[in-house]
Amino acid sequence: MRHILFGLFSLIVLNSCWKKEDSKFQKIPYKLSDNYKDSLGTKIVPNGNHQYWAYMIYSYNFGKEKHKILSQGGDTLQKQFIKTETNVKGFFEGCYPNYCCNYIITINNGKVKYLKSKQDFINFLGKIDNLEEAVLLAMTYGYLLDNDFRGSSYRIKDDSYELHLMKFHENPPRKESVEIKINQKGNIQTKSLGLYCKGQKCFE
Repeated sequence: MRHILFGLFSLIVLNSCWKKEDSKFQKIPYKLSDNYKDSLGTKIVPNGNHQYWAYMIYSYNFGKEKHKILSQGGDTLQKQFIKTETNVKGFFEGCYPNYCCNYIITINNGKVKYLKSKQDFINFLGKIDNLEEAVLLAMTYGYLLDNDFRGSSYRIKDDSYELHLMKFHENPPRKESVEIKINQKGNIQTKSLGLYCKGQKCFE
């Protein structure tokens, strides 16, 4: 009987420790200085099968255009059918005063499609397979990573990703911590956790 009670006690302790560990938020392992947006894209697992697909970045700097593949899958020989476009407008726009954005190319049955809107990107993601896809989905709603833990942390709970990301407000400059819950179906719920930065120091 003593051994049975000890075993039950051990299981209870281990279970409580596991739950405690699950309740902790961890730092999202990407840094602003490492161009995290492009790094996140390398972990994309598309919704459905494609003969070929590519997650791209387009940049326009000082009159020069550049297209770069960040991640791809399928039959790479299909790339020969892709025609390079100019003056691309896609999602996740930035790089002011120059310009950059992301877009997706898919090839199915010999037909090339260019996916350039945020909704196109959300449909392409489909099921949320990993942390990186959860963060990218949150970014389509305007939430960003920050160096501060309050804008760059996560935990996995009940088959969902819970993120603490940053919402930037320009006038006046403010950083707001937002809790974002994303399940595998891509459903999203948000809750403000309040401001944690005000004024010019938010640009630092």
